[in-house]
Amino acid sequence: MAIEYTLLCDAGCGAAELQAFFRTEIHGDLDHGETVFCHGMYVTTRPIPDGEQKELFGFEPRIAATFHFSDLADDATDARNTACMVRSVLGLVTRYGCCGVLLFNGDLAITQWTPDEVVFDCDWEPWSQVELISAHPMRRLPQPLL
Repeated sequence: MAIEYTLLCDAGCGAAELQAFFRTEIHGDLDHGETVFCHGMYVTTRPIPDGEQKELFGFEPRIAATFHFSDLADDATDARNTACMVRSVLGLVTRYGCCGVLLFNGDLAITQWTPDEVVFDCDWEPWSQVELISAHPMRRLPQPLL
């Protein structure tokens, strides 16, 4: 079974701009016009239509992106892709000054941000293996979907 991380944010950009952003961030290739691929991972983006935007995390998400990790990838590839995903989140906050959340498999909040702060969930054990997050606070995040 593949592992998925879903990013929800209120960035003021369209899905195409977000695809281009992720293509650069993960050094990927665009295929089929809407999916960005790199070894062991692909990223899809979509706008969230009016009426489907739920303010569960203190903002109304307008854009969604899903990082799909291959279950066949080796540990080194998973570590590289996790680092790419984290760099993408940090880059997104810097570039768009948005609010957002990163969910593990659609319901567990593992990262949440505002334009001023990116917080990583202290209970998410895999973060202990990601050096990029050491400059950011870690604390227990609210879990309104659980």
